[in-house]
Amino acid sequence: MQLDWSSAQAWCKEHGMELSSLETKDEMRYLREQMGAYYWTSGYHTQGDTLRSAAFRDLITDTFTWAGTGKKVELEIRKSYYAGECVGASKDGLYAWPCSNLRYFVCELEKC
Repeated sequence: MQLDWSSAQAWCKEHGMELSSLETKDEMRYLREQMGAYYWTSGYHTQGDTLRSAAFRDLITDTFTWAGTGKKVELEIRKSYYAGECVGASKDGLYAWPCSNLRYFVCELEKC
């Protein structure tokens, strides 16, 4: 099933979970091996203004936060062709995608 970021977040919450928060490179590598496709994470843009001025595939230095944990995203995020406020994962890393894009998504149980 593919949904936009907000709908994916809502779907996970309705089922007692959160969109995935990839806090380590090992977690990202594991999901990349399992998914093999573009998918949403719980990351979203919270601060900064380099997102719009960066070139395609440039690293973005703005602040992104994991909605699932409330922690700052420490992994590298690159600008997608059409930059957006929501963080998705692909085979080669994390990207800032338009939140309206339809993507697969991975939910995880909320941390206690």
